[in-house]
Amino acid sequence: MKKSLWYGILIWIVVLMCGLSLLKAEESGKSPKKFQLNFSERMRMESWDNAINLNENAADATAYTRNRTSLSLSWLPLGNLEFSLKLTNEFRNYLTPKTVKFKFHEIFVDQLYVKWADIGRIPLTLTLGR
Repeated sequence: MKKSLWYGILIWIVVLMCGLSLLKAEESGKSPKKFQLNFSERMRMESWDNAINLNENAADATAYTRNRTSLSLSWLPLGNLEFSLKLTNEFRNYLTPKTVKFKFHEIFVDQLYVKWADIGRIPLTLTLGR
């Protein structure tokens, strides 16, 4: 099997386990508000023919799937203080041309911030980071 399929299966298992644990906590009456885990997956297909040189006689068709996976964790130690981290991976799997190799190598920090709300009981929110 391809590595990308294994990574996808692993991510879905982690998300399913986290979701089930949050549902279990809500059913038991415990409040899971201190930590918040978010997951998102975006997949789309892009393709075009002769868009670079506009020559209809050239065989330069391009088609690929574009996949973006994000996993974020927020921690709320106090009601007005929040720490958040979001990791993202985006890769492309080329269908045409066949000469472009598949690469799964880019994981980056998409968001990292500290948010402090109602500072000194003033309706002011300070956010440090992205």
